[in-house]
Amino acid sequence: MKQRVLNQLNMVLDNNGNPRACGRDNVKKAIQLASELFPGMNYGDIDTGKMNVEMLYLLKQMLELELGQEG
Repeated sequence: MKQRVLNQLNMVLDNNGNPRACGRDNVKKAIQLASELFPGMNYGDIDTGKMNVEMLYLLKQMLELELGQEG
């Protein structure tokens, strides 16, 4: 599950935490997966696809460290 979340986050954020032009559906999926992994955190609005970039980037960095990967 963690690898799946990280893969999705890599689709929506670059290595510096900047949003990628990847389509709203990919963003919604990233928010959904992140919320499933850590419920109760504010990763963005799954209905609109507006992401909380800072929180998603922090999660991306944490997962990269935990899984031994770099963006």
